[in-house]
This record gives sequence, structure tokens and C-alpha cells, in this order.
Amino acid sequence: MTWYSLGGKRFEAWRTVADYAQIVLHRSLLGVALEGEDAAFVRNLFEFHPESVKKAGPGIDFFYVGVMPDWGTRNFFVYRSDGTFDNFSIKKCIESMRKQLGSH
Repeated sequence: MTWYSLGGKRFEAWRTVADYAQIVLHRSLLGVALEGEDAAFVRNLFEFHPESVKKAGPGIDFFYVGVMPDWGTRNFFVYRSDGTFDNFSIKKCIESMRKQLGSH
């Protein structure tokens, strides 16, 4: 059995990773840098994003949760070392993770 390990936590299926991502997304304070296990989990999840290198740009200072103005929904954001930021899709991260590590 393949286990997914993110942020020091082990998940038995990609669905449990997705569920936990939603928990972190909704319990986090808007605009506040994620810390501890939540930051580690989001960083590890972000690494699976197909455009993670481009989205990281010159380097990452921190991750946070913000609201997408066009949709009014919560989303994860990466705050770069040059003061710029970008959002990223949990779904794209998980799809890529499933392809790289196997799906169950």
C-alpha cells in the first residue's frame, strides 16, 4: 500500500489528503502566514503542483490562505521573497501527486 506523507502526517489515500487540505484551508486565518504542521503540509502539497517552480519564483517566504476576488472562495497562496504572491490549486497538486506516487 502506498502512503502519502505530507507535513509529517501520513495519509492512506489521496482523498484523505484532499480532506485534510480542506480542513487547513477553512481553519486558517485569512492573510496570516501558515505555521507549524499546517505550513509543512501545504509546502509539501505545493511541491506537487505542476507549475510549482514557476509559482515559487525567486523563493517562498510563506504560504497563507486568502480569498479569490473573482470567486469569493478561500484559496491557498504562496508569498514570494520578492513581495509578490500567487494562488495555487489544491486539485492540481493532488492530481499530480496521484500521478507521481500512485492512486488509491
